[in-house]
Amino acid sequence: MLIKPIAFTSIENNPAQNAKETIKPSPPKQDTEADYQDPLNDWKLRALSYSNEIGAALNVITPRLGAALWIPTFMYLGADIYDKYKNDKDVYSPSSKRGLEQVISQSVSSILLPAIPILVGQKMTSPVGKIFSDRLSINEKDAAINEINLFIDQIPNNVFDNKDLYKEKLRNTIQNRINVIKHDIKTDNIFKKIYKYLNGDYALWNTKEARIEKFIEQNCNEIFSIKENLDKGVRDEKLSKKLFNEYTEEVLLKQRLYGDDSTRQSLRKVLKKYENTKIFRNKLIKTFGGIAALILLIKPIDNFTQNLVIDKFVDPGIDRINERLSESNLLRRKIMTQENGTPVPSEQSEKTDA
Repeated sequence: MLIKPIAFTSIENNPAQNAKETIKPSPPKQDTEADYQDPLNDWKLRALSYSNEIGAALNVITPRLGAALWIPTFMYLGADIYDKYKNDKDVYSPSSKRGLEQVISQSVSSILLPAIPILVGQKMTSPVGKIFSDRLSINEKDAAINEINLFIDQIPNNVFDNKDLYKEKLRNTIQNRINVIKHDIKTDNIFKKIYKYLNGDYALWNTKEARIEKFIEQNCNEIFSIKENLDKGVRDEKLSKKLFNEYTEEVLLKQRLYGDDSTRQSLRKVLKKYENTKIFRNKLIKTFGGIAALILLIKPIDNFTQNLVIDKFVDPGIDRINERLSESNLLRRKIMTQENGTPVPSEQSEKTDA
């Protein structure tokens, strides 16, 4: 009997052993499904909802552009509300409840609550103005310039012919405003005080008299330098070409209406626009300060809105309203069936049929 010789092979040539070596347990499956990221929550789009804040600063000097910058805000809010109504994340599932929740959420997180950090940020940015020569904060400058604009609009024409008289009356006007502020501080309630403090309405209250006097002196020098050059038909270096051209055109248009007073009426208009350019610069600085504060607090605002306002109050409230409406409809159906003489369907049978 012949014994078949056994051939010894290396591991590399042994198919069975090679299979054992090559077959390895597969690693456990990992959840590769990424969390849903809302594209409308991206900062490139989310920033559109705050374009109205830039518009508020621009409104002083360019009202039309300031109003136009509300359009991106409303477009973003409308698109986001419609998206949440139509889609449940990335699944098409229209829901009026979800749409209503988003209306409330956006109203709170994008319109109401952001006003607080914006005002705080603007208030904290205001002292930046003290680095300039007049040593006044931005809010103090804005308050003084607003009084100057009212002063320019109301003073008689002859005041523009006397620099000392102009300065004296302007000093009295600003001092009267300070007295009114001191009275308001005593009489305003706590909520008005907080708002006016953050908004800068009390800015002139504790301003040092020497700084106000210096600001008035600088303003008088600017105003009369512009006025004297315009009377000569020359553009002052402080006045832009655009404002100078507006002045010359305004004089020609108003000459028929005001006669000899046409130059003074045109002067009032161009001087107020010149003062508004200062307010515009100040508001723009404060706006960026407010937006910087908003960027730091927008995440906490979103969390507060979702976790407290929506989850704790709005969502349960909508459910309770829906339940009451459902119970009211059921009661109405039962009354109708009883009046018609048909048997009243039980609640259990209705649920079974549903």
